[in-house]
Amino acid sequence: MLNQPVVFRPRPSPSLPVLLAAWTVLDLLFNVRYPAPAPAWLWFLPSIDATVLLAAVAILGWRGHRLPRGVAVALALAVVVVRAFRVGDGVVLRYFNRPFDVGLDLPTAGEIGRLMRATVRPPVLVAATLGLGACTFGFAWLAGWSIRAAERSFAAARVRRTFAVLVASAVAGSALFSQTDSSGLRQGLFAPSVAGRLAREAIRAGRLDDDGRQQAQRVRTDAARVASRPHDLAGLGGVHVLVFFVESYGATVLEDQRMASRIDALYRDVEGRLRARGFQIASRLLDSPTYGGRSQLAHQALFTGVRAGNRIEDAAVQSLRPRAMADFFRDAGYRSVLVMPGTTHPDLPRWLYGFDRLYAAWDLSYRGPTFAFGAMPDQFVVRAIHDREIGAAKTPLLLAYALISSHAPWDSQPPMLANWGEVGDGHAFAELAPVRFPTNWSNLGQAADAYTHAVAYDLGVIADYLASFDLGDALVIVLGDHQPVADVTGASASSAVPIHVISRRPALIDPFRARGYVDGMRPRADGAPPGMETFLPDLLADFSPAVPRTTPRGLSPGTPTAAPETRAGHRDRPSGARAGAMQRTVPSPG
Repeated sequence: MLNQPVVFRPRPSPSLPVLLAAWTVLDLLFNVRYPAPAPAWLWFLPSIDATVLLAAVAILGWRGHRLPRGVAVALALAVVVVRAFRVGDGVVLRYFNRPFDVGLDLPTAGEIGRLMRATVRPPVLVAATLGLGACTFGFAWLAGWSIRAAERSFAAARVRRTFAVLVASAVAGSALFSQTDSSGLRQGLFAPSVAGRLAREAIRAGRLDDDGRQQAQRVRTDAARVASRPHDLAGLGGVHVLVFFVESYGATVLEDQRMASRIDALYRDVEGRLRARGFQIASRLLDSPTYGGRSQLAHQALFTGVRAGNRIEDAAVQSLRPRAMADFFRDAGYRSVLVMPGTTHPDLPRWLYGFDRLYAAWDLSYRGPTFAFGAMPDQFVVRAIHDREIGAAKTPLLLAYALISSHAPWDSQPPMLANWGEVGDGHAFAELAPVRFPTNWSNLGQAADAYTHAVAYDLGVIADYLASFDLGDALVIVLGDHQPVADVTGASASSAVPIHVISRRPALIDPFRARGYVDGMRPRADGAPPGMETFLPDLLADFSPAVPRTTPRGLSPGTPTAAPETRAGHRDRPSGARAGAMQRTVPSPG
């Protein structure tokens, strides 16, 4: 209800230009999708929301009334909320290649702050924070000014008539165009309303509890299907199994010509080096449950055989804690180790997928420089874990790494030490210049070279490690966690990532060939790839014959052929709730 009517007598002014300026400002506040890519013409289309708002103000002016102060402030704040929603939509579209989801994305917005603190220099971060606050205040002031300026202008009858003619002309002109273009950015001559989208978001957010219950039931069903598989893993013969997740290693390296030539050359080099040392390699593509970030969803799919692509599904898996890869390997006599050098915050609890031991950043005693997001180079991580775990192994190991050197924004990357014996505690990395690229979060569309170099670095580290250290007949699994940000992929719709299996024992590669893996490092891109969650049940089926499990055999503890170093002692960290408190959700779009 309006307050007591107030007769409004405007000041004499050139009111039509003021109205057009106010209308344009409101259009910009409602329409601009930055940082998502969008054509500039969209900015200046008359917004349906702005037009309806001005029409309501015009009707009040015709009746000689003025908006009460509280209503004007509420409308200005509503415009700011819409602007914030447009920014959120722009960020998620640009980096994750999907629309913003209020119920799923808003609760995880704090991850962006942690990511910025890890990758942006403090002075720049402070300036950006102050700038964000200034922009918010500025948007509120512009919205309030536009509403009051339009109100003053509409007090003149000729301005109301002109506005009505302009709106009627736009409505009539819209009949000459398709009502909606293929991008969904235009409805006739108008920019579409955000009201319907916000209403759908509110309805969806209200159904999150029901969605959670449905997803929990789906997780139970999928987990039971995985647990029912034979799982003695006798077919592995007791060899070590090493899993390397390469951050942001996506199928775009094969699809984008800016990257493919360099990656193909790297693949040929890796194949030549490893085959000369008796390794066989087979590769294919898998479909990741995530895109551009949230690597933990990919880790979870591989380790549990259950797919979770958003916060609600993830919460269901985290709550139910199904039997996972580490559990099956433990039953087969393996010790399981998870290495997460990107885990730097001990206060973000996650279930550890049943691994016996977690190595977080603070466990690795690194004393060298940092490189962009990475607290330490992946070459150091691989060497340190080899010394602590493989060199000292008395039982077969399931050893999983979440590598981080290929994490966005790729502006500062570690050098590669030719002699693994010089890795030590990391001081040696300070003696070499980092590899620098002119990239940051604002220009990742020009980061193809930096991104390709980062992926090549990690694949090179793994290949050099396998060539330099004796791991016996170990089964080595190398895969990406997700595609890089959409700026790099060109907004490709594919969520595929390469996976490579490597071993000196042909019998360990043959089951993968039977499932469609092709020889060599380059996967074949034909048809829809299977989901990452299929890997665990397939592994169990292929290496668990229906016979009683035998004593693990063929254990090759792994003797380094590089110069030996003293191994630092370590103490196993308990699994379960205490260990889970150290798992970190990697807060990135990269």
